[in-house]
Amino acid sequence: MNQAIFEDLQIPSQGVLLNIKNVTSGAIKNPDCLMVLPGYLSRRSKYADVLSKHALEIGVDLSVIGFQGWDNSDVRLEDTSQESHVADTLSLYQHLLKQYERVHLYGTSYGAYIGANAFANGAHFSSICLRTPAVYFETDFNTPSNLVDRDDKVQSLRRNKTELGRHSLLNRLWSTIDADPTPALIVAHGDDSDTPLASTMAYASSLSAAVYIAPGVQHSAKDALSNSREVALSDAVYFAWLRAIVAQ
Repeated sequence: MNQAIFEDLQIPSQGVLLNIKNVTSGAIKNPDCLMVLPGYLSRRSKYADVLSKHALEIGVDLSVIGFQGWDNSDVRLEDTSQESHVADTLSLYQHLLKQYERVHLYGTSYGAYIGANAFANGAHFSSICLRTPAVYFETDFNTPSNLVDRDDKVQSLRRNKTELGRHSLLNRLWSTIDADPTPALIVAHGDDSDTPLASTMAYASSLSAAVYIAPGVQHSAKDALSNSREVALSDAVYFAWLRAIVAQ
């Protein structure tokens, strides 16, 4: 494997510039790129550092989005929404399609929710991995990001199988995967109180996805460091799964 090359780029999206962190193998032109959507308020550099070694080892470049509203963005958080972040994701997807034969999705928590919306809105990913995917109220899709419910009410939604069964995104995923069969993997954290297994398994059902549960791991990256062995094992499981898809 050649030395990893880290590059900060900007691409146009919705009349502003979207910050991107790319990691490539230099002279080697890989046909596959892993598009990474971080969790809420998370920085793209952290994901690039952690995931790039695994990705480049299997011949996959990396492109990590810096969502508008944080991570050195010129856009204020209150001027963004889930809808605008989906639009940014689709902008990056279209940008990557001009450079790569295949684009794979890896989204974590909030990023998984945004990526799932992008898939349901026409992004034809070659594979999908959603790690601890979050669910939000449909009425919050256009709400300013700083005002979105992230407390008790949304936690109740994530545990209510009846309400999850009615959620339009999860139903659109079911119809999208039926029309556009795409390999999918859900990675759950066994001790995750923020995105519990009820909502995680709802995603798995909607996407006809394989599921891997990392035992004893909580939701956030900070909490997950207390069980780094299981987190590393879950990363290894994902990249072995992705390697098999890339090799086809």
